[in-house]
Amino acid sequence: MPPEERNLITTSIEYHNLRDLPERPGLFACLIRDADKLDILQVFTGSLEQKEAGTNPLLNSGLPDTPSYSPVLIRNLLQGQLCNYSDMQNFNDRKLLMLSWIYDINFPWTLAEIRRNDPGQPARHRGNPAGR
Repeated sequence: MPPEERNLITTSIEYHNLRDLPERPGLFACLIRDADKLDILQVFTGSLEQKEAGTNPLLNSGLPDTPSYSPVLIRNLLQGQLCNYSDMQNFNDRKLLMLSWIYDINFPWTLAEIRRNDPGQPARHRGNPAGR
């Protein structure tokens, strides 16, 4: 692989989780970013169904599972903005942060996959319109 292509790929991987992407690796970083979101959403929603996410430090970010929400995260969501990890205070905030990802989806196909896998539906109905 030519060095320029190798550099573009590695830079895209490195940058995919930055809040703001630089111009050059932007397209490739956006592809990786959307794929990463799809993967995380699938794992996270599956663990919620099994009641595992709240006790798994990899999924709950080590946050307490308390019944409140942080007002700043609600405000960000209502204003169509991404939430910041630094604003999370509890596990409910983690869920709100993930909801805010909808404002950072880069491709129509990704949105279609999220809809097809509808995290609001039980797993047995996902991807199966007849099962709804």
